[in-house]
Amino acid sequence: MNWATVATDSEIEPFALSINDDIFQFSRGGNFGLDVASNLLMPQLLKDNLIAAGVTNTNQLGTSGWVRRLLEFGPRASQVDRTTTRSVVGLDVALTDSWDLELYASYGRTEQNQENTGQINTERAALALDVELAADGITVQCANELARIQGCVPFNVFGEGTITPEAVRYLQAPGNLKTIVEQEIFHLGVTGNLGWDLPGGAVAVAGGFEYREETGAEINPGFNQTGIGGGNATAPTNGRFDVSELYAEIVFPVLERLSLDAAVRFGDYSTVGDQTTWKAGFDAKLHDTLRLRGTISESVRAPNIADLFAGAGETFRTVNDPCDGVDNTTTGNIATNCRSIQVIQDRIDAQGGFNLTQPERQGTGGFIGGNPFVNEETADAFTVGVVWQPNFLEGFSAAVDFYDIEIDDGIATTSRNTVLQRCFDVDPSQFDPVCGVGIQDGGRARRDMRAGAGNLTAVDSGTSNENRFETSGLDIELAYVTDLGPGTLNAGLLWNHLIDWDEIGIESGDVDDNAGEILTPDNRATGTLSYTMGDWQVFWRARYWDRSKDSNTPELFNENDCFCSLGLDPSVNEVASYVYNDFSIGYSPGQYSVRLGINNAFDKKPPVLPQFTQFGNTGTNTSTEAYDTIGSVWYLSFNYKTN
Repeated sequence: MNWATVATDSEIEPFALSINDDIFQFSRGGNFGLDVASNLLMPQLLKDNLIAAGVTNTNQLGTSGWVRRLLEFGPRASQVDRTTTRSVVGLDVALTDSWDLELYASYGRTEQNQENTGQINTERAALALDVELAADGITVQCANELARIQGCVPFNVFGEGTITPEAVRYLQAPGNLKTIVEQEIFHLGVTGNLGWDLPGGAVAVAGGFEYREETGAEINPGFNQTGIGGGNATAPTNGRFDVSELYAEIVFPVLERLSLDAAVRFGDYSTVGDQTTWKAGFDAKLHDTLRLRGTISESVRAPNIADLFAGAGETFRTVNDPCDGVDNTTTGNIATNCRSIQVIQDRIDAQGGFNLTQPERQGTGGFIGGNPFVNEETADAFTVGVVWQPNFLEGFSAAVDFYDIEIDDGIATTSRNTVLQRCFDVDPSQFDPVCGVGIQDGGRARRDMRAGAGNLTAVDSGTSNENRFETSGLDIELAYVTDLGPGTLNAGLLWNHLIDWDEIGIESGDVDDNAGEILTPDNRATGTLSYTMGDWQVFWRARYWDRSKDSNTPELFNENDCFCSLGLDPSVNEVASYVYNDFSIGYSPGQYSVRLGINNAFDKKPPVLPQFTQFGNTGTNTSTEAYDTIGSVWYLSFNYKTN
């Protein structure tokens, strides 16, 4: 049985509340605001300056023109407790001298509880901004009587330290998130030989049956599901799937220096049905010091719980309406399909064209989630390599393997722009104005159907079998072990050199070259060096991540426009190479071992990747998948094994 628990605390800067967007819902089509002249909370000097600038209502300030950092609420903090347990019960039986049976069952569960603070209840904030004078003619109070009964106090955002503790208590929106992942496995396998002797030895086989069931759930609080906690709405996740598999493997030692192997696996998934995978390989000893090996295979990755059942999350990232700019003279299927929507045709007739305003372009919401109908992705792989163990350097070995992998029907999230393009760029006889069934009711594309409008209000998307991936590269492994002084020195190097990594759109055929980008650098390596003397061991590891680019096609991420307009140099797209050093010392006198170590010993800081870059994550402004964001970490571990 294995048991592990982890507790972490993290925090980032206080929430930057966009009053017009987060409270008055500008990105959802809202246009409410506060009357400047009559507002009871706004300082007179600010009123005078706004009115002098022609601003009579705060809705004139736009989506990002009125932002208040909620210092009084404290930092946005997260406390995460994660517990993982795994139990295995097994039985090994020697059936004969040459046949063995293995039987085991396992159950694993990971439960994570996350507590979040620092957010605001935006519905209550709207009530707390709507104020009036009390009966005494002096006190400012919330105008809504029911809200006052429930504790509403004025929310004064005009100035430093103006939000009172009472307002914070009324407005704060602590949240929690619970995630549960479970896996059950039953396995029955046999191994042995068929009694057939070839020049290289006996033919060995293995086969068996395995049943696996996986369950996942993410339980969100009401604030997360409604989107009133200062963030976008996110639905809960709940799903399961199971698979029953039969497998067989065989090894033919056809010659003393040549063996062939093959394997096949048949799986019945509750989600994607029957699947067959296979592989074939060889291992040839060309010389006492040189071996050649290779495999060809076909494999599948069935969609996981998130791919299938992830709760729909709300998004307001920019999406391009294909009808924007269409008029009565525009030709092509897209224009014809746009004009078939009556509200768009009416606006063209009234205004000369369907030309969206900037708020209309920025105000398109929607939901992105899992897709229970997504299919498996398949991969064809070829590898060939050599292993060299020279006689003149005892204890040294080198292996070089070339790989070439092609993945079809790759599982990915379909961009909302792609959803619209596929919907509108069709023959008018096949056009569906709502673009099919959406995550929310009303189709995947929903518009404001009021007279004079017609702009998109929401576009939904989700996972699908979107792309083809092609990648190739070299895996290099060097190892050396030798006696040195009173102990043993062990050195190793694992190095991956990426030749190419292409993502090919199924629909368009466009090739996106990802080789050399942050998550797919040209080179990655891990070097290790250890020295063992008796029960003691000292260890050093160096992790190398090659220099890379945020995007090989930066124009897709607004380098030429956004970088320059913000006054930033395009070198933001370039990231230097990184090396992390880890050290430890261990003591293992017998059944137990103790190890003290430090990772990222020199406290290497991650590169800054602004949020408008491809891999810049909100809150960290870097790529957490590639770089260490924590800094130096000390650890002490203890292990004990029973006989």
